[in-house]
Amino acid sequence: MNSQEAAYGFGALGSAYLADTDIFEPPTGQVIVSIISSDDDTAFTKLEPVNDPDNVAYFGTTNVVTENGTNADALPTDETFPSGTTIYGRWNKVQLNGTGAAVVLYFGY
Repeated sequence: MNSQEAAYGFGALGSAYLADTDIFEPPTGQVIVSIISSDDDTAFTKLEPVNDPDNVAYFGTTNVVTENGTNADALPTDETFPSGTTIYGRWNKVQLNGTGAAVVLYFGY
């Protein structure tokens, strides 16, 4: 990652609002770096992390990797995040669980 990429690592490269159950993928060459819940019933059917070759791992709905530490769990699809909750990481796919869910997604490299 060069210095320009590092400077834009927390969403300065755009955002999206998601309030349906379609699978969302960020623009080509970018990942989702921040997710803010805007509804008390926000849960994820799919939260697919980007795990890089330097053994840096991020949580998701199906991924449990040793880099996440001993006894780390996958995110349950019925786990809800109240409105205003922000989660940080690196994801390449997001799918909301249910019609009451809504999020703002921020992009980075």
